[in-house]
Amino acid sequence: MSKTFYVSLIPSIDPFLRIVSALRKKGFDIESVNFKELDSQRGSLTITINENMNLGLYEAMLQVKKVVGVYEIKELEEEC
Repeated sequence: MSKTFYVSLIPSIDPFLRIVSALRKKGFDIESVNFKELDSQRGSLTITINENMNLGLYEAMLQVKKVVGVYEIKELEEEC
């Protein structure tokens, strides 16, 4: 099952690469990643992962929270 979450971060390539690298190293199955610069102070990152028995959305969000430059993380509701 796919789950999506939103990350507000500084608009730089460093946090983006650190987040994707950390998730891949931990074994998360990343389905899609979308980065957008909102302004000079904030960027928006939307990540969709495929959950499995051991690695779910909550665990992914905990890994992302550790990255320097992340302001906010929240789960996005599925569209019907």
